[in-house]
Amino acid sequence: MLRDDERGVTLMELLMVIALMGVVFGGVVAFSISTMSSFRDTTQGSLNQEQASQIMNQLAQDLRRSASTDRWQAAADHKFHLHTARSNDETQEGIDVAYEQAGTEILYTTSRNGTETTLSLTKHGTFQVEQEGDSFTIAVTVGDVNDANRAEMTTKVSRFNWGR
Repeated sequence: MLRDDERGVTLMELLMVIALMGVVFGGVVAFSISTMSSFRDTTQGSLNQEQASQIMNQLAQDLRRSASTDRWQAAADHKFHLHTARSNDETQEGIDVAYEQAGTEILYTTSRNGTETTLSLTKHGTFQVEQEGDSFTIAVTVGDVNDANRAEMTTKVSRFNWGR
């Protein structure tokens, strides 16, 4: 029994406070982890969408400006080739470009005056182009197969007719 001049907490009160603090802190940690995971997923989805959009825009621009659609085919080297003009080129000189599906990677190669440059457009993606006359249906996917944040885009473009 406590005397009137004794102060403090009992062991049971101390254990109850510690248990309640553990529950509160556990909830805060779970909420923080969930928020960070959601932020990471949203950011990855946005990055995949942006990357797919950039690939599709580049491919569409190259197809629209291509001098001939006859070369858009799967060549012996498993690359899709075309001859195109660059809008930022003062001379409007043609340039050869190639798109290649190398596993899950999409490679983009430019060739001009004997100099070849290859860039990786994405490490995890696919592209597909189907030609119908001077029109092309383009499908681009960026992200792993089982990724919920995978970006898929499809569009149809027509080649510019510059008096050809």
